[in-house]
Amino acid sequence: MNVAEAKQNQLTNSSDNSNRNADQNLNQTGEPSASQSHNSPESQADKPTDVSGRWSVRFDDRTDISLDLTLWSSGKDSIMGYGTMTNSGMARSVTATGSLDGQELALTAKSASSEYTSQDYSECVFYLSMENSALSGTYSLKSGGQSIQGNATATKVG
Repeated sequence: MNVAEAKQNQLTNSSDNSNRNADQNLNQTGEPSASQSHNSPESQADKPTDVSGRWSVRFDDRTDISLDLTLWSSGKDSIMGYGTMTNSGMARSVTATGSLDGQELALTAKSASSEYTSQDYSECVFYLSMENSALSGTYSLKSGGQSIQGNATATKVG
């Protein structure tokens, strides 16, 4: 090999090393290089909370009130649903809307019937946190001119 070929060989090897170093620098910043695939499983902490499905809500201090809901995601962090609220033996249809922020769910369930019918209009606002596949937190119920606050727990049905 002559001097010119040796210099060309040295330049080629130097260029290859620079490319490898550039790949390593990209990898150290957390960005995979074009020659690598990034197939790490999503960690549990990064996984969004899924509240879709059927839920049974129990009001801790009120055995005469219960709420059964079917919820689903209606956007990135929006929740909606429908169900039945039973209050003192009287069942009424409700609609539900809310938002999900990490493990925290803010949800409002309202009577599906007009407040001007013979049925009392009711609205229940929940602030719940996901813990061990159950939702628990506080509620504020307005029904028949009364306002009741307390704690509630929701468990997934089925």
